[in-house]
Amino acid sequence: VHIVGISLGGNIGLCLSAKYQNEVKKIVSIGTPIFLQNHLYIRSTLPIYSLFKKYHQKKISLEEISYYDNTGTYKVWPYQSLKELLKIMEETKSILPLIKAKTFVLYSRQDPVVRADSAKFIFDRLTTPAGHRKEIALEEKNHVSINDELAEEIVNFLQAP
Repeated sequence: VHIVGISLGGNIGLCLSAKYQNEVKKIVSIGTPIFLQNHLYIRSTLPIYSLFKKYHQKKISLEEISYYDNTGTYKVWPYQSLKELLKIMEETKSILPLIKAKTFVLYSRQDPVVRADSAKFIFDRLTTPAGHRKEIALEEKNHVSINDELAEEIVNFLQAP
């Protein structure tokens, strides 16, 4: 079994890989959140704001509008969903040492949603042998964009012995 997860799907994939250690052979984690941009602010204000509002309206600059419109990225975060995301991010932190599968971590250094140090946190806590881990840092300012070159890298990783 191979798992490819993007964003929250990366957290789910990592958790499944830890739970089903003998079945999952490879995992690709793309833009997986461990830390969000403005993480402390979100964590500290979420309990209060969620009492009064259902959604968090992101602050989007004029330069970012086309990115959000062209990628379908959420312009708002439902508070209940954000609470669940924070829970699975915490769970992901605790299970990383249990992962035995070959792991490929892709992330963007300029991700507007997920802090880049999320990938380092994941990569540094895996107990998968060094030769069975791979990472690629992208320079684009995006969260989960996969181009043809990256798709080929992922396929090659999954097809390799």
